[in-house]
Amino acid sequence: EEIIQDADFDNGIIAHEYTHGISNRLTGGGDNADCLFNAEQMGEGWSDWYATVITIEPGDQGTDIRGMGTWSSGEPITGTGIRPAPYSTDFNINPYTYGDSNNEASISQPHGVGFIFATMLWDLTWALIDEYGGTPDPDLYQGTGGNNIAMQLVTEAMKIQPCNPGMVDGRDAILTADELLYDGAHQCLIWEVFANRGLGYSADQGSPSSRTDQVEAFDLPPLCLVATEAPVAQFSTTSINSCSSEISFIDESYDIVHAYEWTFGDGNISTDQNPVNTFPGSGTYTIQLVVSNNIGNDTTTQQITIELPPSPEVEDIEVCLGDDAQIVATTTGLAQWRDENGQVIHNGPFYEVTTVAEPQTFYVENLEGGPSGYVGPEDPGFGTGGYHNTGYHGALNFTADQAIEIVSVWVNAQGPGERTLTIGSGFNNDGSAPSGAEIVDQVTVFLSGGPQRVFLNMTVPAAGDYNIGGNSVNLYRNNESPGFPFVLEDLMTIVNSSANTSPTGYYYYFYDIEARPVQCISASVPVTVSPVTSDFSFVDEGDLTVSFTDESTGATNWLWDFGDGNTSTEQNPVHTYDFVDNYTVTLTINDGACASTQTFTTVTSVQNIFPEGYGVTILPNPADGWARVALENTLTEDLHIQTLDISGKLLNSTTLRAGQQFADLEVAQLPAAVYLIKIQGQQFTEMRKLVVKR
Repeated sequence: EEIIQDADFDNGIIAHEYTHGISNRLTGGGDNADCLFNAEQMGEGWSDWYATVITIEPGDQGTDIRGMGTWSSGEPITGTGIRPAPYSTDFNINPYTYGDSNNEASISQPHGVGFIFATMLWDLTWALIDEYGGTPDPDLYQGTGGNNIAMQLVTEAMKIQPCNPGMVDGRDAILTADELLYDGAHQCLIWEVFANRGLGYSADQGSPSSRTDQVEAFDLPPLCLVATEAPVAQFSTTSINSCSSEISFIDESYDIVHAYEWTFGDGNISTDQNPVNTFPGSGTYTIQLVVSNNIGNDTTTQQITIELPPSPEVEDIEVCLGDDAQIVATTTGLAQWRDENGQVIHNGPFYEVTTVAEPQTFYVENLEGGPSGYVGPEDPGFGTGGYHNTGYHGALNFTADQAIEIVSVWVNAQGPGERTLTIGSGFNNDGSAPSGAEIVDQVTVFLSGGPQRVFLNMTVPAAGDYNIGGNSVNLYRNNESPGFPFVLEDLMTIVNSSANTSPTGYYYYFYDIEARPVQCISASVPVTVSPVTSDFSFVDEGDLTVSFTDESTGATNWLWDFGDGNTSTEQNPVHTYDFVDNYTVTLTINDGACASTQTFTTVTSVQNIFPEGYGVTILPNPADGWARVALENTLTEDLHIQTLDISGKLLNSTTLRAGQQFADLEVAQLPAAVYLIKIQGQQFTEMRKLVVKR
């Protein structure tokens, strides 16, 4: 009976296909599933490797023949399978190395390219198995064998590697994962495995978008070499006299170095080979480098001088909750503002913070140097286009006339979210994303949807050719020529784009580019904007005396204006008025940061105010429709009668004319409450309470 060789019964193929869901989702971040379409990407390799590593059986050895898809190919399990060779640590069975990935005739894309990387991962798996007892751990979930460690390293590395990776990127991500997960315990083992297959220390992947420019190397990093003599320490810096606090250090030591110990004279240290240090301020600092290996060590020192511009003068601000605030910085140059994440958000002496609802801290710097200029089309209005969101790296190629800063650009984003933008070395002519040493500067910014100006503050270190762009950024691109070149005199010239069909026929993403010479930057000064509230309550104690209680938040000092010409700086003052009247009381806190006011009438009954024999009554009291204000005898002057609520707000008024003895007040429209009736003549005032009921 005929046996149908259905691939659905090939366990390796099923596992292979499911693994694409892992590699596609992890590479370049969980929200970007379009990161494995470049020429040197290793997606097929990870799928092969997962399929083989999870099907390791007791008794298997690294030198065994493990062919992919042998069932579906009608081969025995010892067959070659559907790849150029079976997976095996034995070079007689699988002799492929990194350089073979250049061979378009015998190595297909993407399966053959992936096979080269999977071969290295298979070797790494068995090297780790041998390191941890020589036997694979069958417990894939809780096991601690070398195969478990390999799975952890490879999986975590996918999260670390960039979008559109090459094999060097994949190797470096595994090394980084080892540092993060195992404190670098397997660094030299990992290097030895990759170097054995041509992906050594000096290997160069070229462009990850090309599968024919790979350069293999079989060497190890100095860390993994055995020295025969002590190293000699030597280094240089980007500048020994600098107006910038950030200085790069370049190791120039020779003979084999296993470890670096830098001290920068400011309390900072580093163990990197080529560190960058940010110094706290102006001064002369002694830099010391100690290099060591298994034989001995050596030390060298240099001095550098930092002369920064003076720091900005700026003060913390307090405003009423919900109010806007304006921060003012005094500088000798340009004030540059950053948020709490270090992102540049504004340039200029004034920074507006709207609707202050919680404390916010900003950082302001003083920049001295040449002024900014603008280059490129102001916006995309010169022709047709649309939003561009593919793995193709859209970029503008430009020539810098000197070291410059690209301060900001105008973009149009389709939807909010983070975008990673990159300055790469040289012109980009094929849409490949810069990686490794090709990356000159890189920044991730958050964009809102639609047109906007965004601060980048990216640095071009020297005169030369560069490109600025991004891939899968979902930004507007023009499909017509804007009329290259665009020239900003003495700074930069935009030459063309990265479009591989018509470099001058497309314009990618960045309009009205703001650029300037590299600036001297002062130490940053923090400034905090805080909301406070002014509020108070009061109690009429009688006899024209009122007690005030501060109910503010964030208050540290108080200034009371009692509305009668008197003031107090106590927190909870008691004040006695001279007359019964309406008074507007203002409480100002924190040297004018916030103020609140209340208007009220003292409700103390003033005795013997009316002339003797002219007493006043209000009847009925309580009242529900009308109340009559009546005098015992007539007066020779008009009386003004006001109805107030308990806070002192005027509700209505009337006049009792001279010679009359009563006036009627309509209270039917008033809700049930206690009201104040104020009766005022030329020389006297009477205040009475009236209760309205329903």
